[in-house]
Amino acid sequence: MAEIRNTEALEPQNLAEAKKQPDWMLWEKAIEEELMTLKEAGTWEVVEIPKGVNVVGSKWVFRAKKDAAGNGIRYKACPVAQGFSQVPGVNYFNSLRR
Repeated sequence: MAEIRNTEALEPQNLAEAKKQPDWMLWEKAIEEELMTLKEAGTWEVVEIPKGVNVVGSKWVFRAKKDAAGNGIRYKACPVAQGFSQVPGVNYFNSLRR
């Protein structure tokens, strides 16, 4: 349990916090690796935002990973959508009929 707490203590809660940490360069590398992986997979592309469109926000989630023996830390960064910013009928459609 103490090991988990030590790992969680290393994890920033947001990008601004990550930038303030002494290991920012490692978090930045994790972000770059994740963006490269997503780009290579063709999961997104940069486009101009059309007027009147609701853009769903996003944020970075940071995790410090250890192996099964608790050795070494691998820095992981993952972009996640902020689903609460979605607008029904614009960003998604409820297909369930009641």
